[in-house]
Amino acid sequence: MPAEPSAHRIRLRGPWEVRPHADDVSPGTMTVPGTLRDGGWAGFAGRVSFYRRFGRPSNLGPKETVWLVFERVVGRAEVRLNNQALGPVEGAGSVEVTGRLAARNSLEVIVEATDDGCGIAGEVVLEIRIAQG
Repeated sequence: MPAEPSAHRIRLRGPWEVRPHADDVSPGTMTVPGTLRDGGWAGFAGRVSFYRRFGRPSNLGPKETVWLVFERVVGRAEVRLNNQALGPVEGAGSVEVTGRLAARNSLEVIVEATDDGCGIAGEVVLEIRIAQG
């Protein structure tokens, strides 16, 4: 998914917490983008939560908006920001989050993994766009 013209992008890379929703599977961390197999959960299938914390972008102008962009998610997923549902994503998608951001934020992506090839396989970015109009 290409960036909007004159958009500034902040990648939410690096370690994400991973918590499989299964009693016999230990939580851990992994680098996103990646699949469960890449992160060390080979053979896992089921519900799994990916968590990442981040700060609100500073110096936002009055015409700037912040979008949460998913370039590739493998498996059906639900996205939550600061414990509020943002909606589903499967494949790729974006949602405007400017008014929902706090100084410190918690992002959760709950993936229904049909196999260990599922996960957040593409970049997750905060995209700062200039509002049109």
